[in-house]
Amino acid sequence: MKDDFEAEEKKQAAADVLDQYSKFVMACIGNQVRPCDMRMHLRKEVSGLPTSLKRNSFQSLGMKLRWRARREPAIGVMGVK
Repeated sequence: MKDDFEAEEKKQAAADVLDQYSKFVMACIGNQVRPCDMRMHLRKEVSGLPTSLKRNSFQSLGMKLRWRARREPAIGVMGVK
């Protein structure tokens, strides 16, 4: 009986963590910021330091990825171009 209760308690704790993390991820996507920038923003906000989120962090990352994709040749099946 005690084992069942502990197992259910662990499942609920895992579900709570997943729920909180998904909210964090959605906030990052909605604000168009990287997770590391969002964490720093939240830490500063909690500690009372001035902070701001820069919305172009995802956009600049996307530009870098698109630029890299154009420069690197596409590789087909089994590494054949």
